[in-house]
Amino acid sequence: MDNNFAKLIMMFQRRRTDMKSNDDIITTNSVYIVHRNRNKNYDSSKKKYLCIFVPFIIVSMLYYYHQGYDTSTILMNTLTMVGVTTSNTTRSDNIHNIDSSTMKANPNNIETKDNSQTNEKILYEPSIILKQKEKFPHLALVFEGGCTGSTAVSRFIKEIIIGHGLQQFDKGGFEFLNINAKWRKGKKHPFYHDVKEKKDFQRKDEEAIIVETVKIAGIEANESRKLFYFKINEKKMNIYRKSFEELGVNFVGVYRENVIDRCICSTNDCFNKEAGYPVFKDSGIKTSLCFSRRNKEEIKIVPHFIDPIPCFEESMQKQSTIKAVDFPSVSTESLFAFQYSDDDDAWNLSIEAWMTILRPFLSEVLNKSLLQESLKKYRGSRQAPRPHSELVYNFDYLKSQVENTKWAMYLRE
Repeated sequence: MDNNFAKLIMMFQRRRTDMKSNDDIITTNSVYIVHRNRNKNYDSSKKKYLCIFVPFIIVSMLYYYHQGYDTSTILMNTLTMVGVTTSNTTRSDNIHNIDSSTMKANPNNIETKDNSQTNEKILYEPSIILKQKEKFPHLALVFEGGCTGSTAVSRFIKEIIIGHGLQQFDKGGFEFLNINAKWRKGKKHPFYHDVKEKKDFQRKDEEAIIVETVKIAGIEANESRKLFYFKINEKKMNIYRKSFEELGVNFVGVYRENVIDRCICSTNDCFNKEAGYPVFKDSGIKTSLCFSRRNKEEIKIVPHFIDPIPCFEESMQKQSTIKAVDFPSVSTESLFAFQYSDDDDAWNLSIEAWMTILRPFLSEVLNKSLLQESLKKYRGSRQAPRPHSELVYNFDYLKSQVENTKWAMYLRE
C-alpha cells in the first residue's frame, strides 16, 4: 500500500508541475526546488489544481489516519506530501525516496541550501522515512551489569527518539532479556513464556528460546513501526551476539569508567557483598535497604568498605571486554558530562557520545539538531559528582588501599 501511495503522490506532483509551465525548477540530488514566479497569473491553473487537490488531500488524510498518526501529524504530513508549504520552503519531490547520497553526505543535519534566488531547507521528516522501511535495526546496549547508568541511558534514548517523532517498542521494555525480573510484579514476559510453551520449543535449550523471543518481538516491532532496543550484559553478549545480529540487532557498548564510583553503587545496592556493606551515613549502622534505597533519596546511605580491590578488578575486566569488541562503545561519564556543566567542551563530548551509540540504531534518520533539542533542557542541571570523602563511610581506609596504585586516578578527594 505504501509503494502505491508513493506512486500516486509522484503522479500528482508531476501533474502539479506540468500545470506550472512558468515555474523555475532547479534539480539538486533528486530534491526539486520550485521557485514560483509571483508576477504571473495562475488563475486557470489554480482552478484545475483545486479539482485535484481537494479529493487528494482527503485521501492523504485518510491514509495517515489508517497508519496511526495523531491529528497534528496527519495535517503536517499531508501538506508535506502534496507540497503545500510556505513560499520559502523547499520540498522533496518524493519524500519516500530522498536521495541516499544526500543523506550520506550529511547524516547528522539537514543544512541550508543557498543559491542566488532563495535560502531554503530540505523538507525532512524522520517518522515518514522510517515508516517506509520494511524493517530497521534493533539495538542491544551492552552494559557491565548493575550500577552502570543503564536506567538513565534508557530514559534519554526514549526522549531522543520521541524528539525525532518516533516511538519505542515497549513490550518488555529495556529489561527485555531479564525474563524473571522482580520489577515485573508477577506479570509474565510478553513473549518468552508463549515461545517456551510452543510444541517446537518445549525440548529446546534456553538459548534457542531467547533467540526466538527476540525474533518474534523484532517482527512485531517492525510491523508496528516502533523502535526495539534493550540492554544486555557482557556475558550474554558473548552467548547471543551472532544469533541476534542475524535477526538485525546491532550492538553498542556502555561502561562506567570510574571503577570506584561503580563499586560504591554496587556495595550500596548489596550487589557486591565481598567489597563491603551499606550503612547509614550519619551513624555508620548497617542497613538492609540495599537496592530499595534508590526509592528513598532522603535517606543517606554510604558503603563501609572491607575489601574493595577485587570489585575494582572485576569492573576493569568487564570494561576491557566491552572496549575490545568491534562495535562502538562509550562511557557513561561522556554521555552525561553535559548534565554536570554548562561548558561547551562537556556539551560537545556528550553530543558526540550519544551520536556514537545511536548511529547503528537510527541510521539515516538520526538528526544532530533534534538530538541537541532533546537534551538541552538537562544541560548543567545537576551538581558535579561529589568527592569520595563524602560518599564513603571509611574514606581513609579506601584512600590507603588505592594510593600508589592504578586505582588512584579514579579517587576524588
